[in-house]
Amino acid sequence: MAPMATLSHRAMRVLVEEWGGCDLYFGEMLDASTTLSGGPYESWYRDSEPCPEKFILQLVGANPDTLIQAAELLKNHPSKGLDLNMGCSAPQIFRTGAGVAWMQNPQGAAQLIKTIRTVLPRHKTLSVKLRLGEDDDGERLVEYAQGLQEAGLDFLTLHPRLRKQTWSRPARWEFVSLLKSRLRIPVMGNGDIRDWESYLACKSQHPADGYMLGRGLMAQPWLCKVLRMKETDLEAKLFVDRERVGLRYLELLELHQPQAFWHSRARRFFGSYLLGYQFGARTAAQIQNSHSYLALVEVVGSFLARNREEGMKEV
Repeated sequence: MAPMATLSHRAMRVLVEEWGGCDLYFGEMLDASTTLSGGPYESWYRDSEPCPEKFILQLVGANPDTLIQAAELLKNHPSKGLDLNMGCSAPQIFRTGAGVAWMQNPQGAAQLIKTIRTVLPRHKTLSVKLRLGEDDDGERLVEYAQGLQEAGLDFLTLHPRLRKQTWSRPARWEFVSLLKSRLRIPVMGNGDIRDWESYLACKSQHPADGYMLGRGLMAQPWLCKVLRMKETDLEAKLFVDRERVGLRYLELLELHQPQAFWHSRARRFFGSYLLGYQFGARTAAQIQNSHSYLALVEVVGSFLARNREEGMKEV
């Protein structure tokens, strides 16, 4: 599961685990400064349940000293490892020098990895998530990644889009293949895997060491199970009750997230989930303007009940 703001939280992980689970779960990105100062909701962002052995914390920040201190603070947190965000292209992140802005400073990035590797226990993984950066210069990308590798990185994930490209532009998976062919460490790819067909296309044309799922998993929390089933039997079918899954998400959200988070996280989840229905786009857009969690629940519950028959399907 990709690290996604308002989506990669414990409630979502529990839901995905109930459908067989992912091999790794990346949490919502933690701001290094806020991690050190102790924001009111930091404990929720760091929550590694229900499977800390598969959970990876992700840190974002621009100041090397702050990132190193945050890594020191988190080094014994129940988790599999630590990931540094060097790929977030959100303007408010980029302007501070964090996220994808690190790709403009290869020497600084390599030194940061080298130092944090000495901070973390050896059994904890240290990884990075990247974008292509400002251009599609493959050699520049390879040199940057090789610098991180030599500094002690254990693996990396590439979201192969330029900094200014949105999801409407297709992910350039050939760059994932390029890194895999030139690096010794494992390379994972992220982008545009929404179903079995897109997953199979990536695996056959651009093999990677791992495939990160983001929006596709929000639309279909059972996606990992489908992929594993079809890898062994192309004719395998899975019965899904989409209404039950949607209501289960709300139940888990209320159980595992603070009330202040319910509205934003439900709004983001159902913005993707309802698109799986023939006429779900209108309701998905409607809930983005909902003024409260209760109002959202009423709209979503009504939609799921009205479309109960369509929601009963084999995938």
